Amino acid sequence: MKFYYFFKEVDPTELLHYFFGHYLGSNRLRSGSHLFMSFGFIGMRMIKNMFLYFCLLIFSINGLANSIDKESAISEFGVVNEAPQEIVSALIEKLSVDWNSGDMSAYLHAYADVPHFRLAFGDRVIKTKTEMRSFFEKSWATKTDMGVFFTEKINVASISSQLVLATGNFQHQFESETIVGAFSQLWMRRSDGAWQIIQEHTSRQH
Repeated sequence: MKFYYFFKEVDPTELLHYFFGHYLGSNRLRSGSHLFMSFGFIGMRMIKNMFLYFCLLIFSINGLANSIDKESAISEFGVVNEAPQEIVSALIEKLSVDWNSGDMSAYLHAYADVPHFRLAFGDRVIKTKTEMRSFFEKSWATKTDMGVFFTEKINVASISSQLVLATGNFQHQFESETIVGAFSQLWMRRSDGAWQIIQEHTSRQH
């Protein structure tokens, strides 16, 4: 957290030391015994309480700021301050959750609508997000049609600060069959910090 005192960035601990040394330990207060004689015990207690309130205020602000920083770091597609590998791993798990809950819209939301989008599976290559949406919504129109989808053995590696490659195995269970295979995904970080899939390839075990 950044704390400013008279437009100068300072550490909260240093500010406390400054306050204690400059005001509570200053010659002015030590030599100004007439002040305490005038106010007596009440004056001393007021200054002591002011100091305690000052300390409490600084540490309360510091704790609140840390809490806000953590909450504000969470975006729609991931936590900005976490490592890309952790973000993408969590998003891959979210794909299974969205699919198994029958929420096709949320599932497709993880895929980017960009010119270089590619989705390859079997002998087909889908080149646009619109084509993917149309194919998926027609092929798996209901929650029952979507079946149950699991991923495992996930491995995520950073290619750069903007690109992450994820690989793993999947199992897709339907009423009539269970498909087992592997997949690879290329995730790209958008300008707002969110991560989305720009290329995906799946292959099934024969």
